[in-house]
Amino acid sequence: MKSASFINEFCGGARKLRVSSTVAGLLCLGAFFSSDLRSAAAVVPGGGVTKTDRTFANEAATGLLRDMRMAAIAAEESERTEVKEFARAVLDHRTKAHAQLRTLAGRTRLVLPDQMGAHQQMQVEKLQKLKGRALGRQFLNYIAQTDYLHFFGLELSNGALQTNPEVQAFAKTQQSIIRGDMERAQKLLQQDR
Repeated sequence: MKSASFINEFCGGARKLRVSSTVAGLLCLGAFFSSDLRSAAAVVPGGGVTKTDRTFANEAATGLLRDMRMAAIAAEESERTEVKEFARAVLDHRTKAHAQLRTLAGRTRLVLPDQMGAHQQMQVEKLQKLKGRALGRQFLNYIAQTDYLHFFGLELSNGALQTNPEVQAFAKTQQSIIRGDMERAQKLLQQDR
């Protein structure tokens, strides 16, 4: 079993390499979750989920809320029929995912936010100020450049979501759906040039 002093040494070493704080943090997070400490220190007693599962669920919920709101706006206000149709599909995907996450939260004692975070709210407000083709392009850009795949992939690959099989299964399923939506958004952006 790796000790906390090993983790502290590793993290301190990452900082001394003068890598960005984000990279250092990811290295430390990876070291922590790949260590045997994950099962001993991260599990929430009686809840069946880890702190990382809770963070993941919170981030996923706020992102889904953002996408649902943006997709609803784009489905109504976009100029292009193809973008409206895609927005309706995204709205359907994210609404189903949000319902699944709520069901999962009920079974695992995860607490989900009812509102978007400040950053997501600013993105929605920015989209609402646009009209027609510009609104459609901005919506497509948000979907095409989402951080979900990176976030979901990091959580799955470093083992953070391997403590609760239901959370892990949800992440894997959503990763595939989001990848498809990103690819479709990128194609629609290319067609709009």
